[in-house]
Amino acid sequence: MRKRTRLANKGSAVFRKTFSVALFFLLVTTVAEAQVYVLDFRDEKAMRPYRKYAFQYGDKVVLAGEVVLGLKVDGDNISWSTGGTLQVILLDPANPSPAPYKLVKGQRAGISRSRVAEFTGREVGNISRLTRDHDLHSLAKEYELRQAALEDLEKSGKKLERGTEEAERWHQRLLLHTARYQRWLQQVGFGSAASKLTKDLKKLRRSGYSMPDIVSIDVPPELSTLAETLLGDADAFAIRQSPHIRITYLKSAITEADVDPVLIFAEELIDAVRLDFILVYDEEGYEDWIPDEVFKEYYFGPEGKEPHKTIWERYYRRNWGPNLERSLASKGTRTTRGRTIPYIDYWRTDKLDYYDVTAHGLGHALADLHFNKWRRNEPLAWVSEAFAYYLSLSNLGRSNTFCQAYRESRYAGEKTEGGGASYGGEEAIHRSALELDTPIDTLSTKQLAQMAPAEVAKGVSFFLYLVDQEGLSGQLLLRSGCDQATKSQSFLEPWRGEARKLFEVEEGKDPLAVLDARWREWVKKRIGEK
Repeated sequence: MRKRTRLANKGSAVFRKTFSVALFFLLVTTVAEAQVYVLDFRDEKAMRPYRKYAFQYGDKVVLAGEVVLGLKVDGDNISWSTGGTLQVILLDPANPSPAPYKLVKGQRAGISRSRVAEFTGREVGNISRLTRDHDLHSLAKEYELRQAALEDLEKSGKKLERGTEEAERWHQRLLLHTARYQRWLQQVGFGSAASKLTKDLKKLRRSGYSMPDIVSIDVPPELSTLAETLLGDADAFAIRQSPHIRITYLKSAITEADVDPVLIFAEELIDAVRLDFILVYDEEGYEDWIPDEVFKEYYFGPEGKEPHKTIWERYYRRNWGPNLERSLASKGTRTTRGRTIPYIDYWRTDKLDYYDVTAHGLGHALADLHFNKWRRNEPLAWVSEAFAYYLSLSNLGRSNTFCQAYRESRYAGEKTEGGGASYGGEEAIHRSALELDTPIDTLSTKQLAQMAPAEVAKGVSFFLYLVDQEGLSGQLLLRSGCDQATKSQSFLEPWRGEARKLFEVEEGKDPLAVLDARWREWVKKRIGEK
């Protein structure tokens, strides 16, 4: 009987004189929409009473927080009255925890007066989202989980003998997880807290870490000819390449200085997956299917319809399928049948979140490699989507990239009663998954377009459970599911048999149902529910 192994890294003011807060605190406010916003001001003088909460965001100094009064949100449209009042519970960039209020039956209670600000609408120049499906309470909780996971990883290396292969792997994991933690803090507005990790990262990098080599690749004549014909510029594109990733990009939209950090980010994700999912286990027959060569290409091209259509057809030699206009309206597409590189993500560059699309696309490729042994047929659709979400959420704290099949389904954008959609912060995903709670065997028979948002959430949540809690057995369960689903449409019974052996479930009990029950208990503990 194979011994179950667990992963070592579980998880994983001053007020204006004119501001009266009495009425605000007499009321217990309801958390109507879990979002944190960035507020950019016409004049920085408006921020002076709250300067301890201000931080650099792009090229501007801003405040962030939950806008609890005066904001109108309709989808992606955010508006407010210039003659009205905006009340904001502020995010503290230096102190992610504790939250500035408690949640009592879904309502804010005990709001910290020092974290509340008020502005006139005319003082605010712009408001944009910092996070989706996160409020200050859930950010504080996720911070505590991430901090605890990093501390657990640090402790796990104290007894290792220096200079051993195991110690070297632990050191590399600690470096990558510290970098991930810092990146998450920066992405969700806690820049001051993130800066405290800089010294630790420098020390870790001095101890044997080397940055991946990044080189320029000559643009193939075929692409240069197309660029001359379609864009009037044969020199429109450039190519940069790291050990596993190639980026072909439009030079007028993104520069080499922007591309190289994305390549480094992608290589860190690959290293972390190798260390956390594969090398942490010493198990005979547990192969590493991630190749030591370039296996993924990202194309970041022009916005125009004709070049977007033609380069995909003539340079990458792929077709758009039966719904051409609908496909062309999308920001991007993907193939697992590239001419020279197996996995290709093809994107327009306008307003593109390069880090999110890189993490999401890499998650699909790594799911195919690690769990599906490079078969590229996605027999368990939820596993591929869950890995994509996992990489975005764990490294960026957000996942706003949607696959076309899901976006076009009748479920896309829906919300289950009382809950959130299947993207956003980890807590939002867990809560959404619990609401519908489709059994994992039922979910495993569905394609992505057949899944409701809560079912996508269930897949992500169950994946996080297996990664955090079930160690090697969880990894082998996912590999077994892909194996069995490839062999036959009637794969559930043989998969149950494999699950019974992996998790030592007694005869007479459904092992997948047992895992569902374990997942449910883990999720409730994770989000603080009984």
